[in-house]
Amino acid sequence: MAEPLQIRWKVDGKQVAELDRIFEVTAKAATRKDDLFRRILPLIRNNIHDHFARQSGPAGRWPRLSPAYAAWKSANFPGQPLLQLRHTLFLAATQTGASGNITNITKRYLEFGVDLNKVPYARVHDFGGRAGRGSRMPQREYMFLSTKGQDEAAQSAARFLWDEGLAGRPGVAGTTPWGGLVGLRSFGGLT
Repeated sequence: MAEPLQIRWKVDGKQVAELDRIFEVTAKAATRKDDLFRRILPLIRNNIHDHFARQSGPAGRWPRLSPAYAAWKSANFPGQPLLQLRHTLFLAATQTGASGNITNITKRYLEFGVDLNKVPYARVHDFGGRAGRGSRMPQREYMFLSTKGQDEAAQSAARFLWDEGLAGRPGVAGTTPWGGLVGLRSFGGLT
């Protein structure tokens, strides 16, 4: 079985202990960590969707199609953007439940990605390399979180922890101390 192409947000042992302390202090059960991942998942999906819409990766715009392939695609699939001939890869990379999509949420991690057994060409698009008939495919990276996406996920995680803290303390009100949660971007250990 091929290793899936995915974004995996895993909470390591130290972070589990920190979350456990937060949940103990707020009188919330440790089982709520999966709710944190459920809150972050739509942000990840939207961020990957944006890469397809902008046709760009972390290094900028995706390379253009070769002239021969561009002519074939224009004749057979007019108006379809890069990496979206039949939308199989796009849907697998952006839609929970789509054919080829991997979405797993547990109390310790969130996995979101593409099953290479169902969409075998996903890896060559994301990393570049040899494709069918020996052709060389340029890298068109789509399975990553942009800096903005990382910031949105960290902000959502901070908001979740803040909300849980307030819910555990009857009668406590206030504003979210976004600046006070230092280092939260590395909280989830994106790999």
